[in-house]
Amino acid sequence: MATYSTFGEQLRTWRLDQGLSQEDFGELLDPKVRPSTVCCWENDVRCPSWRFLGQILALTGIPADLALRTDEA
Repeated sequence: MATYSTFGEQLRTWRLDQGLSQEDFGELLDPKVRPSTVCCWENDVRCPSWRFLGQILALTGIPADLALRTDEA
């Protein structure tokens, strides 16, 4: 059975592959976000608001269906 990464895991992987800190990544967004916010997204504690989700998907190439996935049945 395939194991799917969460949105947060995908975001962290992309960020690290780019050599960006959480602060660096937050500064790519408009408006900028704090590293603590990026941390919450990466740990799947919170989901980005619609305001940021579109920017993140465009920047990282994370599939929208992964970002919108809810708990699996």
